[in-house]
Amino acid sequence: MTRELMTSAIREAAEELGYSFHTGTEIQIAGEVTSFPALWMYPLRITAVHGHRDCRVTYRVRLKFITLGGFVRISNEALWQIIESDALALYHSLADHSNIITVDNFKCTPSATFATKSGDISADVEFDIETYYCI
Repeated sequence: MTRELMTSAIREAAEELGYSFHTGTEIQIAGEVTSFPALWMYPLRITAVHGHRDCRVTYRVRLKFITLGGFVRISNEALWQIIESDALALYHSLADHSNIITVDNFKCTPSATFATKSGDISADVEFDIETYYCI
């Protein structure tokens, strides 16, 4: 599975949950996220490779789930609970993808800082995806 297919699988899962999808580096978040809720995907990072020709590759996926806060009548804890639930739903949906071997090592951390200039609430999500990579 290529990086493009991996990104596409994550994009589809995010959009099914109602999130606008964006990719790039951390510096770009504030200028590019204009609709909420949003999911920001950082560049994939290879953390392990097994085999030679028909190898398995493990990618570390880093995401930032972002929603508006402060303007709604819901507490930060309740918003983080919604984000956490959506992050777990995305994580589990990827486990069912035909080209993915395993999805593992899920972490979800509420962020203490704003990702955009809109007074948002966000959480950083990380997990590993193992897939086949044929050369």
